[in-house]
Amino acid sequence: MARSEIACDPAKTAAPLPARSVEQPVARPSRVESLDYLRGAMACAVMFFHYVSWGFGPLDNDTVLGRLGIYAVSSFYVLSGLSLGLAYRDRLGSLKDLRGYAIKRLFRIVPLYATVTILATSLSLWLGTRHVSIGEFLLNISLVFGFIAPEMAIPTGGWSIGNEVVFYFFFPAFLLLGRRSLACFSLACALVLGLHLWYAFSVIDPAVPLSDQWPAYVSVANQLFLFVAGIIISRISMAPHGAWLLLVIGAAAIFVLMPVCNESPSGLVAGLPRAVFTAVVVAGVAGACWCGMRIPGPTGRLLRLIGESCYAIYLLHPLIPRIAVKPLTALGVEGWCAYALCFVVTIVVSIASWRWLESPMMQLGNRIVRGKPSGVESGKGVA
Repeated sequence: MARSEIACDPAKTAAPLPARSVEQPVARPSRVESLDYLRGAMACAVMFFHYVSWGFGPLDNDTVLGRLGIYAVSSFYVLSGLSLGLAYRDRLGSLKDLRGYAIKRLFRIVPLYATVTILATSLSLWLGTRHVSIGEFLLNISLVFGFIAPEMAIPTGGWSIGNEVVFYFFFPAFLLLGRRSLACFSLACALVLGLHLWYAFSVIDPAVPLSDQWPAYVSVANQLFLFVAGIIISRISMAPHGAWLLLVIGAAAIFVLMPVCNESPSGLVAGLPRAVFTAVVVAGVAGACWCGMRIPGPTGRLLRLIGESCYAIYLLHPLIPRIAVKPLTALGVEGWCAYALCFVVTIVVSIASWRWLESPMMQLGNRIVRGKPSGVESGKGVA
């Protein structure tokens, strides 16, 4: 992710309420389990994409996995804006609220990212694969790099996390603007959309390798609309209904079937494909939010747990193969089997990270703000 690799929003969400005016205050909602499923699926898709491309070569633009390598991260941005929009739609009206919001965001995002940054830096120094300056390291540990140059991320995919921090910084302004003036909020959203399309049609060149345009692609300005689109979805309260699943299916069909003539990865993020795939991602997340899907039993619990662990899956999955693949292949383990083992290990380690690092740190943040964990932002859910 550079994050994105990503970009998984680690935040938990709240369930949509019955339809009502966007200006009318609403009670704090409960978790939307269907978004947990989607979040976990997208984190696993990014991991699959990297493991297949690292183990067997680049993926074509017409493959589903090749497209998910780009747009699974995009979905995390939409999920992040939606999650925060639902959880905070009736809050952040005072300086005390803003202080609490900032503390909870820091305790949610920083502990794991700092841990992975230390691990990635140590591994790079040990293997001699990358020189990391003290300045780069400090900018990553503090997560300030997202405001300066997201491409400076040390962990693979860390660029999307840098973007997320910038989005978190500006989120209260978007929220308060939406409350005070629907016209001004709509104008701001239109301007952000215009910026997104300008990058797609004028800045990113489909004929130039994406690696040569990486700073432009990972820039906050290019990705911001995806986060704002999530906020917009959170303001359109719809009654949960299984019929919304048709929107998800339709979006998935367009995502799979739309032709992309350009063979370079840049062809997926420029011009008409960028506009269409962005619309597909936003529609798919909205449909997942409103479909009200709940999977009972052990399967549902496992999918929720993977969704809760998505942040760790996203950040940790690039590290596991760097440590394990060469020793496994030296022992005679075939490449595909080595990456399959890395997949399993990543899931297990990520679940452990959620239970023993991320969740306790979130609860600590809650105690600092309120004296005890509670509600959506306790260890059982993050906003």
